[in-house]
Parts: sequence; C-alpha cells; structure tokens
Amino acid sequence: MPQMAALVAAATGWETSDYELMRIGERRNHLMRWYNLREGMTARDDTLPDRFFEEPIAAGKRQGDVLDRARFQDSIRTYYAMMGWDSDGRPAAATLLDHGLGDVANG
Repeated sequence: MPQMAALVAAATGWETSDYELMRIGERRNHLMRWYNLREGMTARDDTLPDRFFEEPIAAGKRQGDVLDRARFQDSIRTYYAMMGWDSDGRPAAATLLDHGLGDVANG
C-alpha cells in the first residue's frame, strides 16, 4: 500500500497515504453495496452458484474439494460485521456517516 500511495503521488501530484487509500476503497464498497440494495439485491444474492458447493475441483492441490456452504455463510456474516453492515448486509447509518456518506444514510 505505501508503494501504491507513492505511485498515486507520482502520477497525480496528490500526496496521500496508504491509510487514506484504504478508506477510499472502503467508501467505494459501501456506496456500491448501498446502490445494489437500492436496485433490489439482497443478502440472498451474496452467494455462489450451486456447483461451487456440489462439484469437486477437478485437478490441482485442492482436487476433490468443494466449498462448505455453512462455512461460506459464516464468512459472509463475518464480512458484514467487519464492514459495519447489519445481518442483512445493509451498511449501518454510523458506518455511512463515518465515511462521509450521510446523504446516503438519510435517504
């Protein structure tokens, strides 16, 4: 990340930090999530096709493995919590405010 901040500075003249770039990325994720929710996507859409849970991997180091559906769902719930989203995958108002997205939180 520090190298990325240095590249941004070299390309644009904008002196930034790796922390600031991470925050920009988080803000982007919250906006994309809010947009998708507004357009009708829900937490039920946060999954993979059934074949990932049913068809074993054909070759390689993980040959024969399939994803465990329950562990996958646990990972989704953990991600929601880490992002500051509720159990339905909706960004909390406090999370949106923290990222300067109060206008999104209010409407």
